[in-house]
Amino acid sequence: MPFSKTEKLMLANQYEMLKVLNPENANEYDLLLSALYDGYELDFNQLLPSFSDPIDNGIATEVREILDMFRALGPRHGENGRVDAVAHFIGFDGNEETGHFAYARFLIEKRGLWLESKPESYNTHSPVLPYYRDMLDEWKKASSKFDLSGEETERIIAKAPYGSVSSKSN
Repeated sequence: MPFSKTEKLMLANQYEMLKVLNPENANEYDLLLSALYDGYELDFNQLLPSFSDPIDNGIATEVREILDMFRALGPRHGENGRVDAVAHFIGFDGNEETGHFAYARFLIEKRGLWLESKPESYNTHSPVLPYYRDMLDEWKKASSKFDLSGEETERIIAKAPYGSVSSKSN
């Protein structure tokens, strides 16, 4: 990736400062500076830490909606103190739903959000997005997304993927 002269100047200044702040890594910074000053962009790009491409905002929004939906589907106490059937977030397919998989793990593990949805393994080893999307369609029809009626809950849970629904009793 080509850098403008301004970007090169800013990077050079950063690496010069890092050499002073972290003398134990001075050789690494000198190597980066040499590739930068001498115009070896191919080498410079190979020496930089890799950055992932940004995640699509649509994927991020969808993951957040899915986690919110599972929060709304959490345990509810029915008659006689019994906990009705609940749906649990089980993750995403690590091969087919990679962006969803990585973002959900980031939100739960790194940001500490939706901790109640933390699955044993984030990888379902088979696609679950079609199920989650069907569930979301039903959830969005609810009169109050976070105060679901028993009937609304049943309609949503009926669309859940295998392994995400359980019934517990107290």
